[in-house]
Amino acid sequence: MPPPDLSEWKIEGGWTLWVFAIFCLGTSVILSYRTWKNSDQNLRVGLWEVFRTLILLLILVALFNPQRVQVLNSQRKPQVICLFRRDFMEII
Repeated sequence: MPPPDLSEWKIEGGWTLWVFAIFCLGTSVILSYRTWKNSDQNLRVGLWEVFRTLILLLILVALFNPQRVQVLNSQRKPQVICLFRRDFMEII
């Protein structure tokens, strides 16, 4: 299986969004680690903290509005279809 081509993906977001995302993710990792340490390194608490951090990561990725952009070259010209109602003049 060939590696995925990441050049087709477009990620939006300015530097302020990047700073915000890194700050939020870093804060979450630090707080999760401290919570896990304070619970005597309980495995169950650690798994919940990893889950919470992954949920935050998914939310932050969604903020960047990732899109897969694919250019299609067509040999045919585009066709335009116009639909209108027969009683259009009666409505006006």
